[in-house]
Formats: sequence, C-alpha cells, structure tokens
Amino acid sequence: MSDPIVLSPDSDGFSPIAFQRLAERFPNGIEASLPILESQLRRLKDSSISLLEPLVVSMGFDGQRQIRVGFDVALRTDCMRCMKPVDRRLALSADVLLFDTAEQADRAMMSDPEVDAVSTEDQRDFTELIEDEILLEIGHGLTHSDCQPTLKDESGRPNPFQDLAQLLSMKKPS
Repeated sequence: MSDPIVLSPDSDGFSPIAFQRLAERFPNGIEASLPILESQLRRLKDSSISLLEPLVVSMGFDGQRQIRVGFDVALRTDCMRCMKPVDRRLALSADVLLFDTAEQADRAMMSDPEVDAVSTEDQRDFTELIEDEILLEIGHGLTHSDCQPTLKDESGRPNPFQDLAQLLSMKKPS
C-alpha cells in the first residue's frame, strides 16, 4: 500500500459500511484519509460535543474483515462538574472487525472483550462508527483537572445525604 489517498465518507463501501463492496473495490486493502464534517456527527452535537478543528480520520482496510481507524482531534464539551466548557485533545486508534450479521459480531465481542466488532447488516455508515469511538472514549464526560463538583438543590428539599453525614458524625453515648 502506498501513500494514503483521500476518500469521501460517502464512497462506495463506507455509507453504509458494506464488507462486500469494500472487498470488491479494494481487494488488496487500502490506506486512506477521510475528512468528516462536524455536521455529519449528529450524535456528538446532541451530546453537546463540538470539534475545535477539522476531523480527518486515517483509515486502513486490510482487504479481509478489519478496518483500522485513527484520528487526533481537539473537542469541546461541558465540564461534568461546573458545566463550563472544557477542551480536550482526543487521540484514538482502533481496530474494528466487520461481520455479516449482528449475531456474529455479538459473539465475537462476547468471546473477547478487546474485540470491537460491527455488523454490516446494521446499515451503519462510517461516520457513525467514528461517533461511537469518540463517545466511548469520552465515556461519561470530561471535567477540568482542578474543578470541584458543585451541588445544586433547586427543589428546596433537605439533602438526605447531609442528614446522614450529621447522623454518622454524632458520637454514640458509651
């Protein structure tokens, strides 16, 4: 394989991801660069995650059943503690195995927790795969390294944990 070529995520075999079309179009594999527009990543927008720079994914298809994806991008989202913007650089490299059926993909992931598998019958496109990888990497959210949690009780009700803390701190009579 030579220098990476630039493909569109809508190129044959990528939207939706189709193993058969990828194998026919690139029987010897391919190394490519795929620019992805932020507007194509709808679930990130719904999660209040924005890109601070263009996202270009390096992709390798081995001609068999494996896609390797990698990217390095700066993201912005709300801090899970103070709810103010937090920026992070996310560098990711993942190998994804392609299976014809969801059952095969599920079996592969159940037998080996390290396996990342996709069923081509699910009709997912390449941008959804990239979104999945970003969302999995971020997990439950990002925080500032020096940020302290802020607890807001807008209901006006007493905090039961505060009452519990007071009870636990009371000394028992001897």
